Formats: sequence, structure tokens, C-alpha cells
Amino acid sequence: MRRPVARLVVAPLVAAALALVAGSPVGGDGRRAGLASAADAPPAGPGPGPAPGPAAPPLPPNAPRPARLELDDSHSPRPRRALHDVERVAVEAGGGVLAVRVRFRRPLIEGVYTCVHLYVDCDADEATGIEGADLWVRASCGSRYQRTNAPSPAPGVPAAAALRRASWSHPHEQPARDGKLRRSWLHNEGGEVNPPTTDGATLAFDVPLTLLAARGLRYNRWVRLRLQAEGTCSEHPIALEYVCTDEGTPLDLDGNDAEWSGQPTVPDAAGELHPDVAEVDLTSLAVDHDADHVHALVRLAGAGFGRAYDDGDVEDRDEVTVALEPLDTGGRYMEYVERTVGTRRRSPHGVAGDRIVEFSIPRAPQQSAFRVVAWADAIRVDKVPEWGTVELGVPPEAFQPR
Repeated sequence: MRRPVARLVVAPLVAAALALVAGSPVGGDGRRAGLASAADAPPAGPGPGPAPGPAAPPLPPNAPRPARLELDDSHSPRPRRALHDVERVAVEAGGGVLAVRVRFRRPLIEGVYTCVHLYVDCDADEATGIEGADLWVRASCGSRYQRTNAPSPAPGVPAAAALRRASWSHPHEQPARDGKLRRSWLHNEGGEVNPPTTDGATLAFDVPLTLLAARGLRYNRWVRLRLQAEGTCSEHPIALEYVCTDEGTPLDLDGNDAEWSGQPTVPDAAGELHPDVAEVDLTSLAVDHDADHVHALVRLAGAGFGRAYDDGDVEDRDEVTVALEPLDTGGRYMEYVERTVGTRRRSPHGVAGDRIVEFSIPRAPQQSAFRVVAWADAIRVDKVPEWGTVELGVPPEAFQPR
């Protein structure tokens, strides 16, 4: 479990200076250099306000903790992140359950998949579990692949936003060949945790306290909690079958499209995703090659992909991926391979520029035919609390059903 870390409050002038580095291509280290365009810059005016400071000194183990907490979350200063921004979280132990209520700044809508991850330190011991957590619960609704401009579902077919799921996981230890124990999550689909309910901007779910007791809640009578809300919109893949018929054209991997002209291209309609995630809305895929690489150029509908701007609240983890699937017609000299460029994910084989992402992926020189596939994901994460964990009391009477 991460220990509380103090955050620095960046003055508006300093934040504006930091924003100026957001405009030129993203290199292998996932960061930009140069100047940002005015459209990409953070909005003028105050930021999200001071983030919570370090947690108060820890209470004695036997000190009582409140059985109900209401946590207000800071707001992202970027209007186009409000769709994924948590406003308040309420948690309460009582009636035999741990009741969790998460309210977002905007209502939950079609075309956006929302998943709330709850991590519970059931035995109040940070040395056990995975990063201190003994239980990981997920409650989600919607579909990440649903287009915002899709027609209404046929009669009797539920809308994508009505899809709700819940699952949970617990740590599992397994000996490795070197004799050391490897700890990972063992997943369980549903069962003890019912799917969440939604009402406007609120997603709610209950975790049976018996599940916490089975994972370590005994005489401590309190648990540590941290929550992570993840909003995702994914662009459907677009594909192009490509044959390397000659030595091709060497290209500089620089995030610039000046060398791209006349290559085979497949277009994709824009406006299919929510406008707040236009920076991962694909508009085309072009392909070229040289003696031992396949090159790909992915064009995006909106600006801003790959900006390493930290607004102190909502974290961008957007990604664009290109995959090479070898075809039998070109021999079978290599295996399937894919490479990803992300806002916070490095790749030596891809660079992001202004509304483009350029890839150069190594290939076996003998392999001449491929299906080249591109897709993109908008992944936005909001953590509550932002500074670590909170402690919630679970008194014996909380196990009594209502």
C-alpha cells in the first residue's frame, strides 16, 4: 500500500510554463519538447486547487475509526476531463455490507465504459497482500466499444450503458522455479459482489463484510481503503493488408508526416467517439516499409494525444497501438507483433506528433505480407483519495443485516 505523499501546489504562472512543453512530438521517453498550441494548452484560470496534504499521524491500532466517510475529490481544470472526474465518494460499513457510492461530475453515458476499482487492506497490515491490499473489487457499467453515434438498440436489446458487471480478486502466492514466492491476483467473477446500480452521475455497489472477514478482517475493527475510477473509450480497429514488393522507403521516426505521401491508406470515419476523447479517434492508417521495418502512420481527429500534462487530478493513460499480423501469402518468417505509444508509455518504435502517431516496427526481411491493424484507447484515471488511503471503522454491529 502506498504511503501518503505530500503534493506540491503549482502556482498558475509555473503551471503555464510547464504547459509550454506540451506541443512537439512525443519521443521514446513519452514526453514532449517544444511549444504547445493554444488549443492544447490547459484552460486559463485557477487550477484544481490545493491537493490534500499528507495524512494525519496514524491513530493507535485500537483507536476507533468512523464507520462512514465522505470524500470530496478535487476537480480537473481541463473541461474535457469532467466526463471521467470523480466529485465525491461515500463509503459506509453497516447492514452487513461495505456500501460504496461514487458520484462523478457528469452523468454516466453511452459510449463510455466506467470501472471503479476498490482496494481494501482487510487486516490493517500494509506488509500483507499486494501493495497492502488483501481484496480488489471492481464494479463497472457501459461498453468501451460503443459508439456515441450508434443507432438505438433493437427492441428488447439492452443499451450498452445498461451493462453492469462486478468481480473481485484476492492475492495468491505461488512458488517460482527459483524457490521464491510470487504473489499475484486470483480473479473471481461476480458471486459475492452484485453488479452495481447507476443513477445519473452515481455508481453504487455493496461489498459483503463477510468477504472482508474472509480476507483478514478480524480483531482490528477497521480497514484501509483506496479507490480508483477508470473511464475508457476505445476506437474500433482499422486494418490494411500490405505487401512489401520492393526495398521500400527509409523514413525518419520523428513524429512528422512530411515524408508520407502516396502510401496505401485506409480511411476511418471521425466523430464516432465522444468529443471529449477526439484525440484517440482514428481517421486513417497509412503503411510503408523498408528492408527490415514496416512503417505506419496513424492520423487522429483531435489534438492533444501524448501530452504529459499532469493536472493534479485526472491522469491520462491514452494509447495508440499498431499490430503486424504476418500473412501466409508472404511466408511465415515471424510471429504476430504489436507496439504501443502512450501518454505515459514509452516505445522505441513509435513517436506521437500533431494529430499523428508514427510507427516503425522491425520485421523479418523475408516476411513480405502483413495485415496491419491500428486501434486506440482513451484511458482516464482518477484516484480517491489522491494522497494514499483512508481508514474506515468496521465495528461488530456493522455485520448485522438491516
